Amino acid sequence: MESTHVSWLMLERYWLGELEPDDQARVKFALQQSPELRHWLERIQSDANRPLRPLPPAPAPKPRQGWFWTPSWRGLLLATAAVVAVVNVSRLWNRPPPQERPKGGATVLELVRESGGMIAEDASVFLDGDVFKVQVSCSRQGPTAWQLSVFQGRDLFFPLPSAEPIHCGNRVSLPGAFRITGPAPALVCITFDEEIVPPERLVKDGIEALPASSACVHLRPLARP
Repeated sequence: MESTHVSWLMLERYWLGELEPDDQARVKFALQQSPELRHWLERIQSDANRPLRPLPPAPAPKPRQGWFWTPSWRGLLLATAAVVAVVNVSRLWNRPPPQERPKGGATVLELVRESGGMIAEDASVFLDGDVFKVQVSCSRQGPTAWQLSVFQGRDLFFPLPSAEPIHCGNRVSLPGAFRITGPAPALVCITFDEEIVPPERLVKDGIEALPASSACVHLRPLARP
């Protein structure tokens, strides 16, 4: 049997039993040949088997800042790979980003890179068109609002749908995935709850506006061989 490229999505569908028999057999064969692929399947299985805490009673709605709930910004935050605006580049990289590997109970942001239909080992680099899934480890209690910001070149993106809160834990997968294109380095950052920064302020001040508690990961572009 010939080998096949196995994506993260195909692995998830394999685990859920959603593949056609031929695809199921190809993934099974690829798993037998690749220890790395078996490792990623174990990650998917551990996420699926993690017990979920019961949801607390819904709190009374609290007033939010106008920018968060206006139709234009709400639609923008839900759009996949939506470009907010041109960022003030002179202020984007003029200070170190928040800590990439926090210690203790702080947040850890991890990326899983899919390149050419295969899961790549190094998620700190990218080729034009690579796709990334996001996993976050955090210790906040209860439903947690979140915002993922991607800075690249002169642009600022909010690439994942963040309308629904998450429940913190170890390597919680955020919904959706995003694609990185172009030759410029990128910075991926996540913030939570009351520390979420209004998009217009991020556009104006760049990463200077991010709180110190944000977790960020640098992405370095690679040239195609």
